[in-house]
Amino acid sequence: MNIYNKPYTYLIGWSHLNKFYYGVRYAQDCHPSDFWNKYFTSSKYVAECREEHGEPDIVQIRKTFDLREQARAWETKVLTRMKVAHREDFLNRRCSGMGGYLMTDEHRANQSKRMSALWKGKKKTPEHIEKVAASKRGKHMSTESKAKMSNSLKEHYKHNPSPFKGKSHSAETLAKVSQGCKNQRRVQCPHCPKTGIAGNMNRWHFDNCKSLKVL
Repeated sequence: MNIYNKPYTYLIGWSHLNKFYYGVRYAQDCHPSDFWNKYFTSSKYVAECREEHGEPDIVQIRKTFDLREQARAWETKVLTRMKVAHREDFLNRRCSGMGGYLMTDEHRANQSKRMSALWKGKKKTPEHIEKVAASKRGKHMSTESKAKMSNSLKEHYKHNPSPFKGKSHSAETLAKVSQGCKNQRRVQCPHCPKTGIAGNMNRWHFDNCKSLKVL
């Protein structure tokens, strides 16, 4: 075993600022002895904090591993368990084990605004809509996928409660919603006499119609 190839996870922090960063190091020939000697993390947020506030007073090696996969998996486990994506006291914005970014509410709001501006005034062509619809027809989620989605939504709404919770709509708003539903295009299933709003019909009828299962 190469003693100079020892992946590890680490924690740094500025206790007086209540700012921390948890990361992983698994590069070739890496070793805990390099930490905060030759290696100072690859995070630009850590670099910015060092430049503005000086060196951290907390510099710790948390765990060492024999394999890089073990180190990455452990980092993912810790960041997920600590719910870093919803915490302002951590500088983490990316998790290598997850292969994606951990976004704060501020980042999500900014991304939503950028996407909204990008698609403003643009309409999807009928061909594009049909391609998306065709790619989803006949597909069903597994029980495991449904459970994961359910847990994900529960966790999301736990930290991001609905702004409408506890509020009620005015009679005018309810009337507008009702009228909007009445104006929606209604279609009939080709396999049974049922008619309804296009969205609901596509979900429960057409290729998913129960009458097809009887045949």
